[in-house]
Amino acid sequence: MRVGGFTVVIDVGWGVRGLAGAAVRPRLGHPDRLALGQLPEAVAAAREGIDLGSAGGCLYNEALAQLALAAALLATDCVVWRVEIESALERAEHLVASIEGSALSPRILELCGRLAAAVGDAPSSDRTLREALDLYRAIGATGHAERLARELDA
Repeated sequence: MRVGGFTVVIDVGWGVRGLAGAAVRPRLGHPDRLALGQLPEAVAAAREGIDLGSAGGCLYNEALAQLALAAALLATDCVVWRVEIESALERAEHLVASIEGSALSPRILELCGRLAAAVGDAPSSDRTLREALDLYRAIGATGHAERLARELDA
């Protein structure tokens, strides 16, 4: 299942300590439930990914699933889901810090900026989205940087 740019795939039984059991991994080639407007399915898939990533000890994959959940909930009535979105972003930030997975940091900031915009905090949104843009550029994520720069310049 693809959710917010990430696909939830189940891998079972790697037999390696710390990796045994189920895990989630991003994979290309599956439909993006969020892009298709399948919000309940996107939220369910992200929650399943969080459970699987956590149970399997795959912190990076759990972080991806937390970001997918935040993105899916932002596409709904995010005022209702604000606490869960904030929790997902905080958990993703904690996971990224614990594994030094800084490649996900700009996405976390971008989603924080989008949440700020959704709840009416335009100055915080603009500042956070520009920080995300700077981080995308710093890590060489040119596609994301160009997309966000176009949006901010519009």
